[in-house]
Amino acid sequence: MTVLYLTENIDQSFVYDDICLFAADNNRVVVMVQEPVQKAFNWPQNVEIHELQLAAYKWGLQPILWLFNCLLKELVFTKWITHLKQAIGILKYNQIKANAIIKFCKNQSIAPDLVYAFWFYDLSYFSILKSQFKGSQFIARAHGGDLYEYRSSINNRPLFRKTQLNALDALYTVSQNGSQYLKQLYPQYAHKIKCQYIGSQMHDYIPQLPQSVVLVSCSNIRDVKRVYLIAEALQHINIPVTWYHIGDQNLAAKNDPTIEQYQIAIEALKQKANIQFKAMGQYSHQQVFDFYQSQAVSIFISTSSAEGLPISIMEAMSFGLPILATDVGACNELVNSATGLLMPADVKPNQIADCIMALLPKSQSADFRQGVRRYWEQHFNLQTNHLQFIQSINELN
Repeated sequence: MTVLYLTENIDQSFVYDDICLFAADNNRVVVMVQEPVQKAFNWPQNVEIHELQLAAYKWGLQPILWLFNCLLKELVFTKWITHLKQAIGILKYNQIKANAIIKFCKNQSIAPDLVYAFWFYDLSYFSILKSQFKGSQFIARAHGGDLYEYRSSINNRPLFRKTQLNALDALYTVSQNGSQYLKQLYPQYAHKIKCQYIGSQMHDYIPQLPQSVVLVSCSNIRDVKRVYLIAEALQHINIPVTWYHIGDQNLAAKNDPTIEQYQIAIEALKQKANIQFKAMGQYSHQQVFDFYQSQAVSIFISTSSAEGLPISIMEAMSFGLPILATDVGACNELVNSATGLLMPADVKPNQIADCIMALLPKSQSADFRQGVRRYWEQHFNLQTNHLQFIQSINELN
């Protein structure tokens, strides 16, 4: 089978894992990536990486008819009429993208059996590809920022969702929460919307009970992650704690007020003699795993204001780490009484401190940690879930 794999970039480790799993099924995997490749990966021989080359836009009768059809298909005119110029710009870009993919596939004699998008960002161009690649299956994944419309920057509502869902044979959300959310918004496409967990890689697991209180967080330092809340929470704790944070400031984020909040909170934390803070900086995927294997950790903590189904939490669970996380997105599908503790989305620093203290006794239990790992194995093992994903796609035929 030939898989035409479409993604914005391939620098995230979970995208790399996904591509390699398709390759492990003995498929020819042709990856078309929009952004320049920044990281070097060791790719299987049956994986081809190509950067999408976009040409200038050309007006014509067929492009105009397609554009007009997309506008009419939505029917909810208020979604695009106030952003008509932006809407037309989006559709023009989608036409350019579709033309580039079609031209490339024609020149390379590629006839895809499966056209697959890792993200549910604007896929209006799928309706054009579908007219060219007859007999191909069209599948996409949906995660968090690409799924929940209230997180979109386009007037809080992404455009042309009906056009995209109409072109897809199936859309696989990575959480039950995301599936239910989209089915409520687009009930006429509910039969196409399915849930399939994505998961994280299996690693050797040796339970480690920390001799002192050790917290770890792993994310970029940016508004939606609210890392400053952890620093503020530790002001309310009077026992010795070591806190490791893995991740750097998101340099792409402009006018992010939480960066200053984070810096102020970290400076204030230096006055607490019982708290040791260790900023680890940006780690590679393997370095994160090496850290979890070598460092005994009491609790993995996340204080995000919004999430999809966080792979960072899955990875921590695969090492048996108890989880403390906010009840946002689909975090409640990862975190429960068997794996840790959920906090309210609008949690305050003193409440986070109370939750840390409440979870500490469980963190000292080898049985509890083995239960965390077992829950991960049952629900979020990447290899197992990929097999289920492929089986579900095959059953669409």
